[in-house]
Amino acid sequence: MEEEENGKKYGRIQYIGIMLFVLCMLLQGPATFLPDQLWVICLGIAIGGFAGSLVNNNSNAAMMHTETKEARRDLGDLTESQK
Repeated sequence: MEEEENGKKYGRIQYIGIMLFVLCMLLQGPATFLPDQLWVICLGIAIGGFAGSLVNNNSNAAMMHTETKEARRDLGDLTESQK
């Protein structure tokens, strides 16, 4: 149950990252309603970098969190047994 809740949380963060990618592509691409200036393209690149970190980094964190929970469930907490 707890893993499903965390999956939803990480999924929401990745969804926000993908929506920021859409904004990034609008700022970098041929959007006729935006001014054709260098700062618009730079802003699009910066937003794209942030969006990439939201999408990619959270998938690793979700995998590590799930693996840690499963390992503790199967093996027990190893730090307590060493005391």
